[in-house]
Amino acid sequence: METPDLVLRNGSIITVDARFSLAEAVAMKDGCVVYVGSECGLNKRFEQARQAIDLAGKIVIPGIIDSHVHMMAIGLERLKVSLANTASITDVLDTIRDECKKVGPGAWVVTGQIDFSPGQLKEKRLPDRFELDAVSPDNPVFVARGAHFSVVNSHALRLAGIDRNTIAPRDGIIMKDPKTGEPTGWLGDSVLQKVRKLIPPLLKAERIAALARAMRELNNLGITSIIEASGDRDDPGLQAYRELWGRGELTVRTRLVAGAPFMPPPRIDINGTPRQASERRGLGPEGDDMMSLWGVKLMIDGGVETAYLRDPYLLIPGEQEDPRYRGVAMMTREDLFALCLEAARNGWRLGVHTVGDAAMDRVLGVFDEVDREFPIATRRWSIMHGFLPRQEHYEIMRRLGVTVACQHSHNYTKGDAMAKWWGMERAAHGNPVKEYLRQGVRVGGGSDGRSCEWRTNLLLWMDVTRQTRLAGVLGAGLALTREEMMRYHTIDAAYVLGEEARLGSIESGKFGDLAVLSKDILTCAADELREVKTLMTIVNGRIVYDEASA
Repeated sequence: METPDLVLRNGSIITVDARFSLAEAVAMKDGCVVYVGSECGLNKRFEQARQAIDLAGKIVIPGIIDSHVHMMAIGLERLKVSLANTASITDVLDTIRDECKKVGPGAWVVTGQIDFSPGQLKEKRLPDRFELDAVSPDNPVFVARGAHFSVVNSHALRLAGIDRNTIAPRDGIIMKDPKTGEPTGWLGDSVLQKVRKLIPPLLKAERIAALARAMRELNNLGITSIIEASGDRDDPGLQAYRELWGRGELTVRTRLVAGAPFMPPPRIDINGTPRQASERRGLGPEGDDMMSLWGVKLMIDGGVETAYLRDPYLLIPGEQEDPRYRGVAMMTREDLFALCLEAARNGWRLGVHTVGDAAMDRVLGVFDEVDREFPIATRRWSIMHGFLPRQEHYEIMRRLGVTVACQHSHNYTKGDAMAKWWGMERAAHGNPVKEYLRQGVRVGGGSDGRSCEWRTNLLLWMDVTRQTRLAGVLGAGLALTREEMMRYHTIDAAYVLGEEARLGSIESGKFGDLAVLSKDILTCAADELREVKTLMTIVNGRIVYDEASA
């Protein structure tokens, strides 16, 4: 009779199998589930286990899968200047002034996004370049609004070589004062990335420590698998992943993406060692079950302030009016087609960052055209985000087998900005997970953390309420049922990863990735979901977080 490595018994186990059945016990051996069922059946099959835990009726769910998160960035955010407790522009400026004094002249001051939104400030906006200059004459300052739109001071503009004569590229934005022509400090997309590259990189040891800290944080939230949605082989952040993977210290299953314009060969040596050495370790050149390459990521538009829309924005970023502004298309249709065709020809999985409805037009039109030469229906190509689908988009996605990695967390974190820039009608329709499900499109849950909220309890609460942090409820009719919520973050997210045969439910033969929760998330009041705690997280049949010993 086999001896399991770990047994959880006397619990309420939400298996998320095809029947959404409940069980009382689960046993794991060699990293996989070997039994799930009744207490009686467990006792008949196993006499003992190396470790047995009495759940005393507690809830167990499959490990949460985040199909779009920036785990490395979450760790790095903790090193930035926090604006979480600011309530006005004066507070922001005082915080920046204090940090400039602390770091000394010439050093960069970079603010973080955790628990901060301009909507929490009395003025409902960030300071501009000139307000920042008053408190930072000798330091370059970068005040983060998001991944696609932020504001910098004059010192940072000078270092980037940006002045009134600088013309923004097609895929970027330089906001200028309509009267003087001077840059206001607001920069978007490719121009913003140009400035980011001027910020001195952290030491390798600092990045490794930041990643390890973020990984612990995600484990503490019941998260066991992710798609790390940024980077390529030469990204210094991914070097930290390689380091922890090589040490056997990863506790979150990580699927990496290769970012545009980098296009990988069909097989990538993630370890950074010669292929033969990697293969001798039994890992193969694509990594192993803990870390591997998911696919290629392309960018077609920006975020809330730079999404490529069919109809104009109500107000454009920087508080200016321009009835012609419809966001940013970061790639021509011709370039997108060439890259997608190359991906299809080589059999690569592909995900395209797509926010606006005009962006959806372009991406799905290209997918449809590529499909005529190289059928993609079995390739699990994905729309990353998919904020604003139109009715005609659903049919194309169904026909081509396109999945969506969608996040209610954008509504929660940026709902006020969505309403401000897009208007209430578009904001209320944003991230319509429920409608994707109604239309038969496979959609997997995630957070887009660090840009958005990533705490699991708040994600679950958002799913069933459509609540936002500062804009009330947006699109109440799009709230999910409890079962939809649960599948969205587990088996459906596993489908987006292309790993539903191994992840996403508690079934024999699948990986032993589970989380023990403090409340019954299927029956508790909606607002109680905000109070749910993860008591234990298990990855590969091994406890990686235990509140009792934390």
